[in-house]
Amino acid sequence: MALKKLRRSHKNRFIAGVCGGIGEFLNVDANIVRLVFIAASLITVGTTVLVYFALWVVLADDTTGELGADKLADVYEKYRNRPTTG
Repeated sequence: MALKKLRRSHKNRFIAGVCGGIGEFLNVDANIVRLVFIAASLITVGTTVLVYFALWVVLADDTTGELGADKLADVYEKYRNRPTTG
């Protein structure tokens, strides 16, 4: 039996695929995971949003294997190399 890996879902994605990936990992509907994240975010005054962002950065995409951190690095590099006017 192969071990399941926790990854961001590419096909069950609403924002970054974190809840979809958790749902697929736990064999639970992703909408339930999303509702739990929303409820936890309201209870913890937004701390769960930071956890979601951290998971997005750390977890790899299930199709490309790209980390969210890699995507952030690409966006930052484009920002640094943008043409400046003025």
